[in-house]
Amino acid sequence: MFAEFDWSAVTPAMVAMGIIAFALEWSPKLATWWEELASAKKARIIAGLIALISAAAILGNCYLWGNVCPANPWSTFGALVVTFLLSGAVSQGVYGLTKRENFRGDE
Repeated sequence: MFAEFDWSAVTPAMVAMGIIAFALEWSPKLATWWEELASAKKARIIAGLIALISAAAILGNCYLWGNVCPANPWSTFGALVVTFLLSGAVSQGVYGLTKRENFRGDE
């Protein structure tokens, strides 16, 4: 099912989510705004960003710049799901590893 899909769009989606996660912690204005949000709102925003970036990467590669659409539409759907999950994992990993409190050195 996934063998016919060009996976080159997955990496940009993961990199984009890593950069966003890093920026939410280390960009002063973004970090202040982010910390003021409720936990549920943060989850919805991140899920929406992951879905948007995943769809843009996979569908853009398919229809806009890559012209590498598989004949089977379920392969495209599967690639969207896998890209969403991988991008979410990268986002959570980067955000957890780059939290400011990890670098305080007071312990």
